[in-house]
Amino acid sequence: MYDRQNIVRVQKEGLIDQFYNLYVGVKTFREGGVSISVPKPLEFEELPESMDVAPLLQMSITDCQVLIDSLWDAGLRPSEGTGSAGSLAATQGHLNDMRKIVFKHLKIK
Repeated sequence: MYDRQNIVRVQKEGLIDQFYNLYVGVKTFREGGVSISVPKPLEFEELPESMDVAPLLQMSITDCQVLIDSLWDAGLRPSEGTGSAGSLAATQGHLNDMRKIVFKHLKIK
């Protein structure tokens, strides 16, 4: 019997020209030890425009969340920041500060 763990990780590389390395694999735990399987390098093939293209990779929602968290940890942020938890928390903090100022100014308890 064995157990599997997916590996999804992003790591920043370089100081001036920054690149991001994507690591994908499967760690398999067996009685005899642990092994790691990784995909082979990608090879691009030109196809006719009308041909259906299969997905490169199918990921579970858990693995997608791990990928998003790893991108965040590597310093990448969404282009459009609306709705992000960090933006919302900052706005809520600002509103709380404004309430304190108004209540103090108007002497409201």
